Amino acid sequence: MSYNPNILSQILNQVNKKDFENQVSNNKGDYKVQKIFCYDLLVAMISGQIKQHESTRCLISGMSLFYSDKYHLNISELKRSSLSDSLISRPAKVFEDYFYSLLSEMPRTSKRKFLKKGN
Repeated sequence: MSYNPNILSQILNQVNKKDFENQVSNNKGDYKVQKIFCYDLLVAMISGQIKQHESTRCLISGMSLFYSDKYHLNISELKRSSLSDSLISRPAKVFEDYFYSLLSEMPRTSKRKFLKKGN
């Protein structure tokens, strides 16, 4: 039987974890963190974006469906209160810098739809 990876794993295969960890360390994103790390947040946000979850409750219940895959995704257990606290306390600059580093690798024609238009 052939293996067909799901969309989340296909997207996460494109994420260069070393580059992301460099952005996290440059912006001190995991400073004094004990439960949910920035990579866990990235996986949760990508999953929520794919499945179009509108709240943290929906996101946590959706991620609990693939509980056995958390080991393979290399993320820890997520709880709603911890997720919302970490979303509030983490610097968004980590994810913004990683987005722009990914954008710099794209061809110029593909970049146009992601760049902000000036006033």
